[in-house]
Amino acid sequence: DTEYPYIRLSTFNLENVQARDRSARVLSAIASSIGAVFTNNGNKTETTVGYATLYGDVCGFIATIADLWKTQVYALGAYINEHHGKEVIPTGIFTIVASAELSNDQNVDEGKGDPIVYWYHDFLYRSWVEKWDRATPTEIMDHYIQGDLLKFLGIDKDEKEINVLFPTAQEFVSDLERWWNLFKGMAVAKRVQAPPVLALTRRAYGFDYRETLNGVYFSNRYLKNKEFLGVK
Repeated sequence: DTEYPYIRLSTFNLENVQARDRSARVLSAIASSIGAVFTNNGNKTETTVGYATLYGDVCGFIATIADLWKTQVYALGAYINEHHGKEVIPTGIFTIVASAELSNDQNVDEGKGDPIVYWYHDFLYRSWVEKWDRATPTEIMDHYIQGDLLKFLGIDKDEKEINVLFPTAQEFVSDLERWWNLFKGMAVAKRVQAPPVLALTRRAYGFDYRETLNGVYFSNRYLKNKEFLGVK
């Protein structure tokens, strides 16, 4: 008999099956049944690094908040509550750990959630997208070495907070490269297949921010900075 190799789905693969069922099948079927459409609720932070499942969370008729960073979404929600003088949006939405809730590793009851630290990563990603002179990993590394990275990114916190977030240079570099590789890699493929964005800024994806799949690049100065820090 001919032997066929087994397809083994990892936990991660199964999480993505859930996401695809939820959007591409369930939500689209419900919307179609009542002659409606459903929205893509990914924010700009998630869109930047592709923190969504292709053919799953990437689906939708229009991306309503894809030009708002996660911290701006929270601020908008707080404003809506203040404007109406009551909790139109439950306060718990702002305080609970953000999570896709697709596995035990994202169990919000245990304080687990997304790998994105929004007070920092929102501003890091923003420097790559919305600055007129778009920042690169080289500049980010330069300011990290100089000790004024948070100021460069426009974050109103003590510079020591970067060391609290990343106790070692290796952790800082690993985080930077993780997100840059996604931003310039798989996330591009997801963005070009995503629904149209409701543009609010001069650098909305699909409008003023044009891109193509050119691949990831690190400059020679960046590599020398890594040598200076003694990290891999």
